[in-house]
Amino acid sequence: MHKTLSWAALPPMAKLCLTTALRHNGLVKTDGGYIGRTDHAGTGPRFSAVAVALLMRDGLATAHAFDDRLVSLTDAALVLAHMGTAVVEVAP
Repeated sequence: MHKTLSWAALPPMAKLCLTTALRHNGLVKTDGGYIGRTDHAGTGPRFSAVAVALLMRDGLATAHAFDDRLVSLTDAALVLAHMGTAVVEVAP
């Protein structure tokens, strides 16, 4: 079963989280929440597990295979960010 996602339909926090992950090549979990992976100063926005879980539920992000602190974006996230819509496969 397929689901069509639209950039305009994403909640504002999900858009900010996705944009931050795009800029920083993913997210990393810290004591204070999730931040951009390459945000070494830690001055960027921090996201709760709820915001990251929303991206994962929609098939836009996934946990890293070897390090559970890292979150990577899927191809669907890249398509959504650049094209405005993306089709993802969801479980029935």
